[in-house]
Amino acid sequence: MDDPTPPSDNRPSAEEDSTESSPADFLHDAQGHIDELGEYAGMYVSAKMAEMRRFLRRAIFFAVLGIIAVLALIAVVITAGVLLCAGVAHLLANLLGGRMWAGELITGAGIIVLGGLAIMFMASVWRKAGHRRTVYYYESRKQEQLRRFGRNIEEDNCQ
Repeated sequence: MDDPTPPSDNRPSAEEDSTESSPADFLHDAQGHIDELGEYAGMYVSAKMAEMRRFLRRAIFFAVLGIIAVLALIAVVITAGVLLCAGVAHLLANLLGGRMWAGELITGAGIIVLGGLAIMFMASVWRKAGHRRTVYYYESRKQEQLRRFGRNIEEDNCQ
């Protein structure tokens, strides 16, 4: 009567119950999930950084393209100005009997005079605008004094 099976205590053995696991199995599974989560987070960060690099490359590309366009426009304006000055110089030279030096001299002097007049005009406009702002500022302060105190700095305060 030697039965090789141990007496049953109504608990299934480890081979029979696969739903019950040990703490080591739990930690092993958790480590696997943590590794998986770390991989996904790394992939997310990598994708976001790649998106940022793509955005920066695109922004730099359009900035460079804009700079090139502005430089091309400046070159066109300068070329047009030179051609205009040369045309005026040739016109004046023809009017002066073919004296090219005189046409170029008059054109150059005219450009300098016109530039000086333009600078003087702009300085006058800025000076007048500054004066208007100053007058407005102090008139506003006098109005505020009148509102707050019933009189302002211009009234006779020595009474």
